[in-house]
Amino acid sequence: MEPIQLEKVQERLDLKELNELVTGSVREGFRHLTRLVEDYHAGANRFDQTGEALFLCRLENKIVGICGLNRDPYYGEGLAELEGFMYIEHIEGMVLGISLQGRF
Repeated sequence: MEPIQLEKVQERLDLKELNELVTGSVREGFRHLTRLVEDYHAGANRFDQTGEALFLCRLENKIVGICGLNRDPYYGEGLAELEGFMYIEHIEGMVLGISLQGRF
């Protein structure tokens, strides 16, 4: 099995790539990825402000997780917070941890 790859979204996110992940999250009772896709498509949240970033987690070229960092308007310029829609697909027999240190 290949190692898990964490990639920062540099260009426009291909929302079609997220279909399987979004479908799985809805099936498990989570709607936050649906909101991410809707907000991204509408331009309401593209993770393109100073200090913001969007990360995809891939396993064997399949997206198995997503995590976003947004600026926190209450703590001043340049500070980000982990967005509330981090999602990692359940993969039998595997524990996944993501380190974002030095990624953006």
